Order: sequence, then structure tokens, then C-alpha cells
Amino acid sequence: MKNYFFTLLFVSSLLLVRAAEVNIGFGASFGNAYSPASVTVNVGDSILWEGDFSSHPLASLTIPAGAASFSQSSGGSFWYVVTTPGTYNYKCTVHAGMTGSFVANAVSTNISNINNYSDFKIFPTTVQNNVYVDLGNTDNATIVITNLLGDKVLSVEVTDKATIDVSSYNSGLYFVNVYEADKVKATRRFYKN
Repeated sequence: MKNYFFTLLFVSSLLLVRAAEVNIGFGASFGNAYSPASVTVNVGDSILWEGDFSSHPLASLTIPAGAASFSQSSGGSFWYVVTTPGTYNYKCTVHAGMTGSFVANAVSTNISNINNYSDFKIFPTTVQNNVYVDLGNTDNATIVITNLLGDKVLSVEVTDKATIDVSSYNSGLYFVNVYEADKVKATRRFYKN
């Protein structure tokens, strides 16, 4: 019984720290509005817009420095991974006044200099097979992947971009750390399904 309780508690804690996905609806029953019109997320979370983009084309208005702009003019869903803290504003390019926003908070950690590599990205944040690493403006670095307990799962030299096969990893939260001179300079997280 004690082991069952510990396992249940551990799994529950994993679900709490998992990167979140926020759904934003528009059109149809929402009319010319985004619902919700404003949300707060964390870096590593994702935004999923759902509606008719041919009637309500989406475009970013303002984004934080280093973040990727976004737009969508067809289909019924669009997914955006938040990689940079700050305020993001977006709009429907057809309907004046149809605007929305989200604020992305930096994920707090005890790792120093976490924002030195603000252009370091991983995608997706919830993964089954491969995680894609983009070092941004950094030419090469040592990448170390650790599990939730801090155990090293992989250490590899990466030049610019890399695809890492995580299909054999156990389900759970993992951290992708960039090392420079034996110190962690940046970290991102992903959840393995």
C-alpha cells in the first residue's frame, strides 16, 4: 500500500510540472472574438488556436525579442510553442477589434544564467519519438538530458541543430541542458509520453 501511495504521488507531481497546452477558440459560437482573449502561460507551454482560419486569419502583432512571429490563414488549428518570456499580442487580420494576448513567464529554476541562451529552443515540448534541438546563435555546445531525478540520460555535442531520438525513454519530464565550461547555461524541458 505504501508503494502504491508513493507511485500515485509521484505520477501526480509529474502531471503538475508537465508543459501545458492552452486552447483558444474563435469564430462559430465565439463570434469575432478569441476565447479566452487573454491568458498567462510559462515558457515551454504551447498555445493551440482552433477555429476557421480562412474566415479569421491569425497574425502576431507584437512579440518579445527573440520569439518567433506567427500567422495562419487556412485550416482549423494552429499550434505555437512558447520559447521566450514576455507579452504576445495577436489579431484576426480581417475583423478589426478581434485581438488577443498571452503573457509568458520564465520558468523559475535554481540554475544560474538561464537566459544567456534565449534563442536556444527545443520542439516539441510533449514528445513520443524525436525532440529537435536548435542552439540558435550558438555554434556548438554540450547538451545533457536529465530525468526528473537529475540522472543523466544522454550527453552529446551539438552543432547548431540536432534531432534526438527519445522513443526508448520512459514516460516523464526531462530537462535539456546546455553546458559551457562545465556549468549549465540554459535549460529547456520536454515531457515524454
